[in-house]
Amino acid sequence: PSGVEWRPQKEPAKTERRPEKDADDDYIIDYLVAHAPAEDEQTWLIRVRLAGLSRSEDTWEPVDALPVKMVENFIRRKKLQPGTLSRRPGEQHLSQ
Repeated sequence: PSGVEWRPQKEPAKTERRPEKDADDDYIIDYLVAHAPAEDEQTWLIRVRLAGLSRSEDTWEPVDALPVKMVENFIRRKKLQPGTLSRRPGEQHLSQ
């Protein structure tokens, strides 16, 4: 969704699942779950878990629409090669 913002949570999500929204009525990103090529195979999508929502309510968002720091942390956590999500899906990484 547009207007998605990331704010790290200090405690685990509560059992009662209600969407958390910030003051502007935007959803807050809990964390990034997975990545996959978009249907056009020109860009990457990242599966986003929103704070207070269940797994079944995850959304797929274009990598460019997400906070850079959050994407960098996702790349490190998933142990992807740097630059993976900045290339087109299927494009080979050029080694030096």
